[in-house]
Amino acid sequence: MKFLILAAVDLVIFGGWIAQNEWAQRAGVEVILPVEGYDPRDLLSGHYVRFRLVAVAQANALGITEDGETRFCIEPNALGRWNVTRVAGKTCAKVLVGTVKKGRVDFGVDRFFVDERRQNEVVGFRADDSTFLRARLGSDGHLQIVDLVVSGRSLSGR
Repeated sequence: MKFLILAAVDLVIFGGWIAQNEWAQRAGVEVILPVEGYDPRDLLSGHYVRFRLVAVAQANALGITEDGETRFCIEPNALGRWNVTRVAGKTCAKVLVGTVKKGRVDFGVDRFFVDERRQNEVVGFRADDSTFLRARLGSDGHLQIVDLVVSGRSLSGR
C-alpha cells in the first residue's frame, strides 16, 4: 500500500513538472536560427545530423568566462534569422539561455534525428545560406527543435 501511495505522489509531482515544461515550450515563439555547418552521422541505432548554430559562435565571441547558466539577447535580422546580440539585460525582448563551461557556450541543441527512410537524402546536402534550424523558444529561454532545413529542404518532411 505504501508503494502505491509513493508511486501516486511521484506521478503527480513529476507529471506536473513535465506538463509545466511542455506548456512553457508550447507558449514560446518560433525562431529561425542560422546553421554554419552540419555533419550527417549514424549514432547507435538512430540517424542524426549534427549541426553548429551560428548563435554559439556569436555567444562565444562575447567572451563569457564564468561557468554556469547565462542568458543572451536574441533578435531577428532583416531575413528573419535570429542572432545573439549581447548578454541579456533588462531590455531584451527575447532571451536564449545557454550553459557556459570552460569559456564555451552550449545551447543544448546540436543534432537532429532523421528518419532512416530519408537518410540517403541527407548525405548529399551542402550547408548554405538556406540552411537553418526552426525551433520554439520557450518562455524559459530554452529551445525545442521543430525542424532542420538544409539547402532549403526540410529534414522532417514538413
